[in-house]
Amino acid sequence: RELRFSSDAQTVFDDWHDALEHRLRGVENAKTPHFHSHISKYRSLAPSLAVVFHLLETAAHPDWRDWNQLEPVSLSALELALCWVEFLELHARKIYAPELNLSSVAAHALSKRIKDGSVTDQMTVRTLRRRDWSGLRGAALDAALTELEALNWLRLETVEARGDQGGAPSEIVQLHPSLLGSGA
Repeated sequence: RELRFSSDAQTVFDDWHDALEHRLRGVENAKTPHFHSHISKYRSLAPSLAVVFHLLETAAHPDWRDWNQLEPVSLSALELALCWVEFLELHARKIYAPELNLSSVAAHALSKRIKDGSVTDQMTVRTLRRRDWSGLRGAALDAALTELEALNWLRLETVEARGDQGGAPSEIVQLHPSLLGSGA
């Protein structure tokens, strides 16, 4: 048997679906592919939950007797499904937090490296990249440096190459004086 939304439920679903599609096509999702993949499944989850809730409502009704006499999926069933999807997304955000909050997670990892003395004053960013630390590769390292610079943990300075050989300028990390030699 095929079930459809009632006309008022269809209007609400269409608006919700359009908003979801707009989010899924947004620029931010390119930076969070795993989370994007997760929420893209809500396209089918929401209507599936609405059908389940509608069938439960129908079966609980004292006058219900015949599966062939099913009404369209109600607005109340759809609204309950959309509330569940919203609730589930909040929990998904916790699970995907490392991907969604890359700069914060990376900044925390870099701050640990600073505190344990693995990152020293005047160390080059190139040296940091070569360390290839977990959670501090590529864009994650750049995000960590930017965030810790904004928090005044460090300052990035570009230094011209020395000597007659020339070469490319280097970017060095200058740690905040309170972090020097104190074991932070």
